[in-house]
Amino acid sequence: MKTRSVFSTMVAVLLIVMSTVSANAPRLLNYQGRLTDLAGTPLTGTYSMTFRIYDAATGGSVSWSETHPALAVNGGLFEVLLGSVAQLYDTTFADTGRWVGLVVGADPELIPRTRLVTSAYSFRTASVDGSTGGMILGDVSITGNVGIGTSPGFSRTTIDNSDAGNSTDVLALMNGAPTTLNSGARLVFLANSDAGMSRVADVEGVITDVTGNFDGALLFYTALDGGRNEQMRITGDGKVGVGTSTPTADLEVVGDLKVSGNIIGSTPWTAFPFAAGYENMEDVHPGGNQRVQYR
Repeated sequence: MKTRSVFSTMVAVLLIVMSTVSANAPRLLNYQGRLTDLAGTPLTGTYSMTFRIYDAATGGSVSWSETHPALAVNGGLFEVLLGSVAQLYDTTFADTGRWVGLVVGADPELIPRTRLVTSAYSFRTASVDGSTGGMILGDVSITGNVGIGTSPGFSRTTIDNSDAGNSTDVLALMNGAPTTLNSGARLVFLANSDAGMSRVADVEGVITDVTGNFDGALLFYTALDGGRNEQMRITGDGKVGVGTSTPTADLEVVGDLKVSGNIIGSTPWTAFPFAAGYENMEDVHPGGNQRVQYR
């Protein structure tokens, strides 16, 4: 059987891209065509048709295909929803040039292929001005600055919380394991080097107790010689540990401590117990009192 397609019409490819914003929108592309024999006589009957989307008008690679084994044709006219057999993904249209090829039965692919073009209103999808919400599935790449609650500023991301109140959360980080001890969300600082993106520091909030109300801690890490090292931790009860992950005092430092200036205590000063071999000392001088413990 020798056939030829006299014409075909398709809705805009950008409608497919728009449909990926909502999980409820169908990822379908309407295809209408007219099928004739080589003499130009319209055909009527049921035909197997295979549709392919290419990245070139001739040759090229197939990015998607599906077969409709029994498609009704009446007076040469047929209509089909592409994507009803094999799902269409937005990645299928990752480039501006896409063409649809049609194979009827065992015949060779009809020529020429049909180029996917844009309807007038779908040009507006180049901008999201006026959008009222939705969800984007997959990776997003933004070139330029981002403004949340305000126009983009001089920094890569500007967040304005003034319309939500002073005590409203501005930025929330979360992970997918809220009941797992020591799981948390990280704010990571990266540097671009010859070897690629490298982690130089990060701040992580972790769960330290999952019974009752969650307890948490704030951890500070830096990179050294390719390793990720915890340098400081603030526990849920307000204890700060430097060089230790289990501080037992309001401030516990494991390692040397260097102080430039006075160490000022309570007034009146009360001596406190210290490790064996240490004593309390108060030095009174014109600039103020220094209270330390020494051995």
